[in-house]
Amino acid sequence: MGREEVVKEVNEDLKKPYHQLLVDIHEELLHDGRSPVDNIRHAQKRSMSLFARMGIDSEKLQNQMRYLTYLIIALVVIQIILSSISIVFCK
Repeated sequence: MGREEVVKEVNEDLKKPYHQLLVDIHEELLHDGRSPVDNIRHAQKRSMSLFARMGIDSEKLQNQMRYLTYLIIALVVIQIILSSISIVFCK
């Protein structure tokens, strides 16, 4: 299998939902016509795709959480400024 085929297979795996990747892992483990060692080797490839997908999704979530944290900080600063202005003008 050449590098181009491997890249294509990885990209296809990363587009799959978690459920499908789990199904693929089980299918690889139970594949008839291969030795148990080959089945495990193929299942490990699918497992790595699952781990990579989880890592990518985790990174996306981390970036979203960072954005929300900055947004909350900005809202708190605005709230403090508005509170300060209302205290000054209400006296």
